[in-house]
Amino acid sequence: MTGLPLKVEVSQGWPQDAAQVAAADTLVIYSAGEGGHAAKGHAAELRQRLAAGKGLAVIHYALEPADPEMA
Repeated sequence: MTGLPLKVEVSQGWPQDAAQVAAADTLVIYSAGEGGHAAKGHAAELRQRLAAGKGLAVIHYALEPADPEMA
């Protein structure tokens, strides 16, 4: 244990509960890219989170969204 006050929640795909996303200080997206991207359809929500100073990390093919809105 690190002693850090961390709480981790895991979701297969985008969380169904919007409150779970809203409460997160940082989102880590590990996903297929392009058409299978876990955040597809959530670009506006991600931008709002970033504008509010919340964290975002994208790993693996999550760096390759097919939707130009997410680029």
